[in-house]
Amino acid sequence: MQRLDVDGTTLAYEVHGTGPPILLVHGTAARLWGGLVAALEPLGRVVEYDRRSFGASAGPTPPSLATHREDAAALLRAIAGEPAVVVGWSMGGVISLDLAVAHPDLVRGLVLIEPPLHLKRHPAPRMLRAIAGAAVLSRVGDDWAGARVFGSWALGRRDGPGDLARLPPEWVAVLRANATAIVGELRLGTGEHVREADLGRVRAPTVVLQGAESDVLYERAAQRIARAVPGATLRVVDGTGHLLHADRPGVVAEAVRAAASAP
Repeated sequence: MQRLDVDGTTLAYEVHGTGPPILLVHGTAARLWGGLVAALEPLGRVVEYDRRSFGASAGPTPPSLATHREDAAALLRAIAGEPAVVVGWSMGGVISLDLAVAHPDLVRGLVLIEPPLHLKRHPAPRMLRAIAGAAVLSRVGDDWAGARVFGSWALGRRDGPGDLARLPPEWVAVLRANATAIVGELRLGTGEHVREADLGRVRAPTVVLQGAESDVLYERAAQRIARAVPGATLRVVDGTGHLLHADRPGVVAEAVRAAASAP
């Protein structure tokens, strides 16, 4: 584990392999990449990090998602040496999009795994109930219960029981350790500061991945992004949900290869 001091906090990160940089930006959960790091190592130098307030990275929940964008930019400037392919899962995908808008010189390509962009502008009752329930439980001092309530929606599936129940014990332990960061981030919105007009300025080759069994809100967000980002490709992956990166690491690796090789 390596560390970088950034604007009053310390980001913990790890680097795997050699070659062109590939930055992994996790969602409102934790740094849980499963076999994805190993799948990406043949393609370049994989950088995974704990976002501010998560895992081993210091600091409270920041005031906005833009802080996470600037943290990612600082990390790339410090260690990448050249523009990176940025892989963002869930809220990490929103942060990755924001990074490509604000710092295009740092982003060579984008792979976005079900980013919930603007879901608070296009909500559904089940999502609102999950967020409200998490907030209530957090206020009474049970962040872990709140994180589970949110996770039951975020990891829900159309084809049966959600993915939360099938997580391995070590992943559950990581989520529990990050419960305060998880419920804290729910207050920061879903990237409303990133306007559709901003997405039209993204020039990095972009692949949007969506699990066919995920909540329909993720599907609609993926479609909005694919329409707004010039030249973006949308791929729907059968048999998987919001844990697409863990279930189908090879699909994500293919998308990284495509984004990196696009002219």
